[in-house]
Amino acid sequence: MIVPVFNTDPDFLHYCVASIIDQELSEWEAILVDDASTRLETLNALALADRADPRIRVVRHEANGGIVRASNTALAVANGEWLVLVDHDDALEPSALLEIQNAILSDELVDYVYTNEFHLQPDGTTIEFKKPDWSPERLRSQMYTCHISAVRRSLSESVGGFRDGFDGAQDYDYILRVTERARRVRHIRKPLYYWRVNPASFSQVGETRNQSFEAGRRAVQDHCDRLGIKAHVEHGDAGGVYRVKRQVNGYPRVALVVPTRGSDAIVWGRSTTPIIDCLRSVRMRSSYQNFEYVVVADGSTPSTVRRELHSLLGDDLTWIDYHKPFNFSDKINLGVASTEAEYVLLLNDDTVVINHDWFEPMLALAQEPDVGTIGNMLLFEDSRLQCAGHMFIEGNPTHVSFKEPSDDGGFASINFVNREVSGNTGACFLVRRSTFLSVGGLSLRFGNNYNDVDFAMKISRLGFRHVWTPQSKMFHFESLTRDPTVTGSELNDLHDRWSRELHDEKWTFPIELDFSSLPPRRIPFHAKWRPRRLGA
Repeated sequence: MIVPVFNTDPDFLHYCVASIIDQELSEWEAILVDDASTRLETLNALALADRADPRIRVVRHEANGGIVRASNTALAVANGEWLVLVDHDDALEPSALLEIQNAILSDELVDYVYTNEFHLQPDGTTIEFKKPDWSPERLRSQMYTCHISAVRRSLSESVGGFRDGFDGAQDYDYILRVTERARRVRHIRKPLYYWRVNPASFSQVGETRNQSFEAGRRAVQDHCDRLGIKAHVEHGDAGGVYRVKRQVNGYPRVALVVPTRGSDAIVWGRSTTPIIDCLRSVRMRSSYQNFEYVVVADGSTPSTVRRELHSLLGDDLTWIDYHKPFNFSDKINLGVASTEAEYVLLLNDDTVVINHDWFEPMLALAQEPDVGTIGNMLLFEDSRLQCAGHMFIEGNPTHVSFKEPSDDGGFASINFVNREVSGNTGACFLVRRSTFLSVGGLSLRFGNNYNDVDFAMKISRLGFRHVWTPQSKMFHFESLTRDPTVTGSELNDLHDRWSRELHDEKWTFPIELDFSSLPPRRIPFHAKWRPRRLGA
């Protein structure tokens, strides 16, 4: 275990060391590197730790060199095959190292392991950060893996350890470089670490906080540059969150496939025709314009709607008359079959563009070869979140962040970051036309609901990932023009086809729940890890 120390509160250091000693796994070493602490109480606590257990070694710097230097010193003197990163004021669950060892032994190709964690509040209560499985897109926006991180020693050496100039975000930069080369990444879905929410820590105070965030931005920019991702990295909507603004390659043709019946509805207190508002917003507000508009219209669609759309879109409009009973999947499939565009955007007619550059972030992500669908931030009429990607709860699909405030990042800033999801809503997602056709399009078995969930499952089986981005925003006046009722037979059909996958967290990997609304759990923290063996 690698533990850099500098002027740590002695009580916090005692509990950190005691939690290490109390590990159920006995084969470990802990390297505490004191970066020239000046606080007498810290030095006394280090002396107690040095005598507490022969597996603990305290190394002292004569002069303060910063956390990067202290961390590298620990790496240099450590003997273990695996390196576990521990902060000096945090603590481990007793089973932490044993769980990590089990994960390592289960797969010889695993090079990096991370776990869930508890956020330990100043009042002693805890909130669990229940992380998703490996989500490289999220890691480019936020250091979400963090605690505990365990790295194979040979991989750590190959990336050169921690880098100078990244103090405050040294672990972020380090893990970005580690995961670029890791053969496999393993997530342990158990909270095995207590991260102390300490307002006095390096990364949360004044100018050092700003320096830490800037170091994180530079780390992500370097990461993108190394991987050949053409992007400019900016600070995001919360501290420690970053916005990776990718560049679109070329100017590919994109078909917007929009089913409609051309009916009117009340939006924001006025009568309007949603399909006209939708396509007008795309045409007039979008900075990207290489669109073909494929409208699949019921026979009952008023001729005035068709004429107005022809006037608005001209030769870019493809009109398909649909005279069969409503089947969303069938209408979408017909629309996709009518175009030769490289990409297709499934779009509900009750959507409206918000930001002019909404499409470029989606297209740039869709150009990654292993990306299946790209979804965006959809808002209700009152600006609450309608969908931020799909997830599964007890085998049932639902929307991430449903009805949450759109200007609130949510727990762990989930609504502010690009990230992998279990799927994206058919109200608006982008996909390569070739990928769409490779799985036979949308299943006619799901003519009203769950066609998007079924589709996501099918292309996930091919190894594609689904990504959601908040950089693209639209209003979605949900189900203004169709019956939104979900029948029991539709859900039964979904479970008949995907029962195992819907209940298998390993298959639907990006499951993440927001527990911020639950009452925080209080644990007997001080009683559990009383430093009785440290002489205190």
